[in-house]
Amino acid sequence: MVRLRKLVLAAFLAASLSAVNVYASSAVPAQEPETQEAQSEQQGQVKLFKATYSENNSEASIPQIDGMKDTALQDTINNTLKISIIPPNTSLKGDFEVTFYSPKLLGIHFQGVTSSSEGSQPSNIDKTVHIDLTTGKLYKLEDLFKPVDFERTIKKICLTNDSKLRITNTSPSIQWTYEDFSETWNKETGSFVLLSDSIIVYSVQPEGLRGYKIPYAELKSVINRNGALWKILQEGTVNIS
Repeated sequence: MVRLRKLVLAAFLAASLSAVNVYASSAVPAQEPETQEAQSEQQGQVKLFKATYSENNSEASIPQIDGMKDTALQDTINNTLKISIIPPNTSLKGDFEVTFYSPKLLGIHFQGVTSSSEGSQPSNIDKTVHIDLTTGKLYKLEDLFKPVDFERTIKKICLTNDSKLRITNTSPSIQWTYEDFSETWNKETGSFVLLSDSIIVYSVQPEGLRGYKIPYAELKSVINRNGALWKILQEGTVNIS
């Protein structure tokens, strides 16, 4: 079994999201067990583990799964996870956290530093992935909502509840306004994290992350309650504490 290794990226993490604060209400704790298991009648005993990626002088941990009865689906999911995180032809250093984990859905948040060639200027990388463990489908933000202008609704909620819903950064020196977020986040390219009771919407900037943690209850008018993604979220997460 692949041994876990914590990769410390102090310079990047100093300007990053505080996962302990942001994920506090999620059923998935911000911890790093060697394996995490979800029982599924169709999948068998599925295990989630951290694999070390070392190509191109990389030092990164990426999520992989094992134990599926459908090995073809398992290979598809593992390959999708890999290519969703790792930019081609780059050296990567980083680690991920589990943000949602159930027999049907895996959510991860990867943060790190990447460089395309020796001597090139490193750049921060921040990616979230939400993948259906029964089909291999990658979920987009629009999969959660009705075919309406949900971006406008999200931004209105953020503006109205600015101080209450804004996420906490690790560095108190980082200052940003609602306008900073609104100008840099949109429904097509904006980052998001799905939790068991809320969604985090944020944009990634050189000085840090800007965004908000919105309870699903605030978005009930635009959430597609008949959609597959919403139904999976309602089934809850696996307790991995």
